[in-house]
Amino acid sequence: MHWILILGGAYLAIVLLVFLFQERLIFVGSAWPRGPLDAISGVTIERLTTVDGRAFRIAHAEPDESPHGVILWFGGNGEDLRSGVYTASRLAGFGVEAITIEYPGYGESEGRPGIESIYAAARRAAEFARARAMELGGSWFVGGNSLGTFCAVFVASEFEVDGVVLNAPPTSMVAAARYQYPWLPVGWLLRHRFDSLALAPKVAAPVWITHGTEDDVVPYSMGRELAEAFRESGEEVEFHAVDGDDHTFQLGPQQPYGQRLRSFLARH
Repeated sequence: MHWILILGGAYLAIVLLVFLFQERLIFVGSAWPRGPLDAISGVTIERLTTVDGRAFRIAHAEPDESPHGVILWFGGNGEDLRSGVYTASRLAGFGVEAITIEYPGYGESEGRPGIESIYAAARRAAEFARARAMELGGSWFVGGNSLGTFCAVFVASEFEVDGVVLNAPPTSMVAAARYQYPWLPVGWLLRHRFDSLALAPKVAAPVWITHGTEDDVVPYSMGRELAEAFRESGEEVEFHAVDGDDHTFQLGPQQPYGQRLRSFLARH
């Protein structure tokens, strides 16, 4: 009985610590030390402001060719704008203007990361990207990687976009946390309840999904499940299994499926 009480107390202490410091587990990139951004040809840095007056940074990349549209991209939870400038440059290789954002509390972007602040920044960035697409007279797309797929689906549920591009998408934050921490009552603990499955019926746009079959952070089955949720809503879905790849897979013109993604973006 004595050992049971000790073990039970230790477990409750761990649960309490996870509850109190869950932001450090979810938004890991916000704790990284700030550093200068590399200067990338064709990439400019701008600042946008949310409705509550908090400024955040975006990287804006133009392609070498005349752009046929705009893609707004949201990175993973460990990505600030130091990686965002490279992501924007890589995505511009698909022949579109690319915009990547830095989440509140990351790098030099103001505020604290959380579902409300991140969605507020996503909404403002979407307004910027949509306006830019209207200036160009082209299509506009929204996309993301891992955590960023929640933002992409959120934007697509609120705005009329021409296509959605998702890489390694979780179905929900609760499901992803349960996969990583099956021994914790994450359903009770989690404050930041991102949920793409719940928003899927509100998305009225073609969807592209890539997912590594060996992903040990967000399991491949979640990408499959999300694809089916979009199909049930009547949307065109392209699902691409990246055989043997893990959670580090990145989309790029020279990467596997690069030409197919370029075709998807040009077609829509």
